[in-house]
Amino acid sequence: MNAMMLPERNYKSLLLAALLIGAVSTASAWETCGDNLQYEIDGTTIRFQSPNPTDEATIQTAAFKDNTTITSVIIPENVWQIGSQAFYGCTNLATVELSNVQDISTSAFEGCKAH
Repeated sequence: MNAMMLPERNYKSLLLAALLIGAVSTASAWETCGDNLQYEIDGTTIRFQSPNPTDEATIQTAAFKDNTTITSVIIPENVWQIGSQAFYGCTNLATVELSNVQDISTSAFEGCKAH
């Protein structure tokens, strides 16, 4: 079988394309962290979104437990419950903004600067 030789410039184009595809595929993706709630970590801040923003949402038990990267969290208005140990051990978490949370479970913020 004869191997086909590509000019050097094609290798560079292929390498560039591979790098661009890799950059796109490693971009942060939204992950589930409770009922009707998704998140991504943008640097040191957790950003949330809800597939159905008019429906109630919850942050599940131990969702971010022992995450020492995050320093701030802004919880959306449709979140009504934060599960047990949701932010437990997030030692650098210093700022939490919330508005409509009705139920903060046991030790949800234990071990945080914000606690």
